[in-house]
Amino acid sequence: MDEKAPEKLNRRRTLQSKRVDIPPVKDRHGRSPKVSHLPPELVREIIKLATNTFPSPFSVHRFNLDPSASPFSFVSSADQALERGLHSQSLLIKGALSLVCKEWNVLTTEFLFNSVRITRKDQIKQLWEAFESRRSRLREARDGPGCAAWSVRVLWVDDEVPRTERISPDLCPEGPSLLDFVVRCRHIIVFRGFGARVHSPLLKTANLLPVLSGIVRSTQNPLWALDEEEQKEFAEHKSEALMPSEHVELEFYIEDLHEMTMFLKPPNTDSLDAIKVLKLHSTDTFAPLRSVKTRLRLPNLVELHLAKLGAIQAAVTFIMPSLTKVVCELIPKEKQVDLVTFLVIHGEGLKELSLRMPVQDLSMIRLTCPQLRRLDIAFDNSVFAHKSIQALGIYNLPDILRTNPERLLELIAGFPSLRVVQDSDWKSSTIRDHNFTYWERKESHEWRKIWRDFVEGLPKGIELVGWRGRPVVIQPDLEPSSP
Repeated sequence: MDEKAPEKLNRRRTLQSKRVDIPPVKDRHGRSPKVSHLPPELVREIIKLATNTFPSPFSVHRFNLDPSASPFSFVSSADQALERGLHSQSLLIKGALSLVCKEWNVLTTEFLFNSVRITRKDQIKQLWEAFESRRSRLREARDGPGCAAWSVRVLWVDDEVPRTERISPDLCPEGPSLLDFVVRCRHIIVFRGFGARVHSPLLKTANLLPVLSGIVRSTQNPLWALDEEEQKEFAEHKSEALMPSEHVELEFYIEDLHEMTMFLKPPNTDSLDAIKVLKLHSTDTFAPLRSVKTRLRLPNLVELHLAKLGAIQAAVTFIMPSLTKVVCELIPKEKQVDLVTFLVIHGEGLKELSLRMPVQDLSMIRLTCPQLRRLDIAFDNSVFAHKSIQALGIYNLPDILRTNPERLLELIAGFPSLRVVQDSDWKSSTIRDHNFTYWERKESHEWRKIWRDFVEGLPKGIELVGWRGRPVVIQPDLEPSSP
């Protein structure tokens, strides 16, 4: 036996003997307080913070259409995988908290069902049964404000899962359809379908169009699917005052412009005023624009995301008087003629423009977008001037700083109103923070010098921020400790 073993054992016993048992907290009546005795407002905040797996200041919860709540791109496959993981992690926490006690089970409803992600059709039936179970426990005659069905704000139809894990809809033909689900969940404000395949057994275009129309109808008239008796009952309880009309965010895939016309043109929808954010995925190209006979009017559309060339070709024909923000991606340089056409038609009122791919001619932005306040680009050493841009985001900032930072500083010098330069890629910001934390590594020292030289080279009054919008603070290198 090791001679030092008794000494270690005695030391452990000494530490154990010094351990102090903290007495349990009790109230003035000598009783231990229970979790359920906390005020409901405090419990709600605990649940909200505990289930929010998104990095601050963003949030996994969507109670309104604030676009700053979700930090991830709607087209990048890497970002989609990360968001799926964070969403699943949040759902696990929500499920655990709902089992704490009866009171917490009720209070978690608005968070547990806030964002619903459907990957198989049998999940619709399972959710339907969960709605019925909660309603029966609360002894409610029908769905209403505060119920599980009306707590659904985000419907995420995600078919981007391995084929072996998917369940064919033929296996549960008796279950409710996706349209039935939408009609029941009449407070949906966000529909996401970015993972859906073109010929998906879960989400076919023929079935998608009435679903999207149902979401638009519900937000403009939450009582549109009720019969006369139900409408009379809700009117007696003044439920209409609790359900004001809302705007919606729609994200889906289209194969041709005719599909957009089918969905958006009356009588399939009562009004297009509801659509505030629209995110379109498409094939690489559509039919020539001269074949378009109908121009779709979206009077309240503020934000538009376009992935691939066909989406831009469709958007060229839209009438969007309130449009202020556009995001474009997956458009090769040699096919950017339609991007120029789009900016010529819709660029005059834009305040924000994000181009997540190299652009053939950045100088067109100065001519087509005179009121631009924010620009995000993948910089490829093209320099131009713009007098109104106040914030410049760079998606490939580390690569530029390593290869040609002088060219980027030349671009910044052409923006007299610029106040902020942002590292727009979350991966880049994460790596930079890692290098700042582990300062003793040789590679970290080199990167800190690169970032420090860039910050010191920025004109006075311009600040560098990370992808979260927070200032980048570069600590000075620590002196090596003396032996």
